[in-house]
Amino acid sequence: MKKPLNFLVIGCLMFFSCQSNELNDVDPVEALAVEATKFNDLGHFVLNENRLNKNFKEFLYGEIEKQFDGDYNVLIDVLLEKNVNSKSKAVGFSKRIIDEFQSQDIYPQIFIPFYEELKAE
Repeated sequence: MKKPLNFLVIGCLMFFSCQSNELNDVDPVEALAVEATKFNDLGHFVLNENRLNKNFKEFLYGEIEKQFDGDYNVLIDVLLEKNVNSKSKAVGFSKRIIDEFQSQDIYPQIFIPFYEELKAE
């Protein structure tokens, strides 16, 4: 009776140890490349919006002057919410990227270092 039970336990252990774990199957370099591509797409959204919308730069600077988190920065999510009726097709795509990031507790933002000095000039 003990031998079949031992074989059953060993068989179960082998079966469960052979199951693939999704976290272990992800190549870290590939995952980093995917995340970098998403950030790149968000950067293109900001650049395209600046090119298509004449008031975008003033809007961006106005939001940055509100000093979110005590620094001269603005969440990209805020830019997307306030530019819903934009001519850019990238708004919906960028919103999906932001939603994916926020599900991972990542909140992309635009930060302008030395903003006060640039504004003074």
